Amino acid sequence: YSIKSFREEYDIVRKKYIMNTLMFKSELLNINGIKVYPSKANFFLIKVRGDSNGEFGLKLLINHGVYVRDCSDKIGLDGEGYYRIASRTFEENIQIINGIKNELD
Repeated sequence: YSIKSFREEYDIVRKKYIMNTLMFKSELLNINGIKVYPSKANFFLIKVRGDSNGEFGLKLLINHGVYVRDCSDKIGLDGEGYYRIASRTFEENIQIINGIKNELD
């Protein structure tokens, strides 16, 4: 296994991961009921409107098998409804997006 072939394979995987994250961000931005904060990483901070008791994250986990980090306790945020959500594979991102949409309906 050469350094050159490793770099070529790594570059392909890296570009695919970046594209998945950009598509995930685009899909998140099109969901009514959440605010997506800018990020340069593979995860996003979102604010779920009307989530005053933190149930949104629990419902995503129980009903869709999707874990999101509850960030409501972070200094500088103004209360409940904040979650950190990470981009994953294309298939997992579709599951996450569908779960969010389902729970907001």
